[in-house]
Amino acid sequence: MNSTTEKRIALISVHVDPAIEIGKEEAGGQNVYVRHVGEALAQLGWQVDMFTRKVSLEQDSIVQHSDNCRTIRLKAGPVEFVLRDNLFGYLPEFVENLLTFQIKNSITYPLVHTNYWLSSWVGMQLKAIQGSKQIHTYHSLGAVKYNTIKTIPLIASQRLEVEKQVLETAECIVATSPQEKRDIRSLISTRGNIDIISTFSWDDVANKLNELYTQLLREEPISNSVKQQRQPVAQKLKTFDFDVFLCHNSRDKPFIIKIADALEERKIKPWIDKNNISPGEEFQAAIEQAIPKIKCAAIFFGSHGTGKWQKEEIKALYRQKVEKEEEKIILIPILLQGVDEIPSEYLFLRGHNYLKLKSQEIHGQFLNELVKGVKRLHD
Repeated sequence: MNSTTEKRIALISVHVDPAIEIGKEEAGGQNVYVRHVGEALAQLGWQVDMFTRKVSLEQDSIVQHSDNCRTIRLKAGPVEFVLRDNLFGYLPEFVENLLTFQIKNSITYPLVHTNYWLSSWVGMQLKAIQGSKQIHTYHSLGAVKYNTIKTIPLIASQRLEVEKQVLETAECIVATSPQEKRDIRSLISTRGNIDIISTFSWDDVANKLNELYTQLLREEPISNSVKQQRQPVAQKLKTFDFDVFLCHNSRDKPFIIKIADALEERKIKPWIDKNNISPGEEFQAAIEQAIPKIKCAAIFFGSHGTGKWQKEEIKALYRQKVEKEEEKIILIPILLQGVDEIPSEYLFLRGHNYLKLKSQEIHGQFLNELVKGVKRLHD
């Protein structure tokens, strides 16, 4: 395949592998949809590359389905199964590796068809970086899902924001039913273009998508090559380089900032919202992107109790530790002045050795012990 091929498209399905056997984890309606659409488009003359995330070292990096259709598995985060609600922080790496794949293979995708909200974020980055036109299929809507469940995940606000953004910026949203279109309009936004392509048959879906894609390709050519845009990529994708995440109640922030400053003097990079969230950036969204990258967290318990967002962070940290049981994730409970024990609702932390501050003074022994705990990552 080469970059001069006109009918070329990338189908992006980050968390659902089109080549995976039905019945496996995260296999269901979406991977059936992407696989069948990809194969049917290939029969119509399209060069179809279906991008997904690699979840096992035993998986082939490329699965060839036919001469014109293949699944390409990219590394994004640990090469293992990760629940979809914990994948957002790994998407910048997915984008980076997709761009690298294009450069190595002299390919630029003028069209990307993204599936599910995680993939839509990837598609929006490709649109911004290299001018790819984006078509998106939701498969499910956060605004519908969160109205039917009692426990709202930490990632919810990020998902709702992304789903709205893709609707208003993509060239076209492909809804699979009239009801889905009504839901999109009433629950997300009245802006954006929506076409209804129902799955009566895969050939019918492919024929209608073929018409849509062909029309979009006629409008204007892709402007800049990936190679020309490659240098700014690292600047556009947010990275997370820190040694310890400081989980705290915002009412304790003035004191936690002092601890963060003291850690930096000892060459330990802390993650704290004061230093890691840009002006105007949504607080929760930034936290959600940082959580999957955490290898070490200091969890502070003060006399003000645990704050609303701190409680969500602790839940997310616990899920990370359970899901990544083979990886070393260090949790360090810290009792501030006036607190004698870890709160009863966090019994899972009582099995961890904790640190205690008896005053507002950040003494050297405390810092030495905290630095020692953080550096266990590198032992």
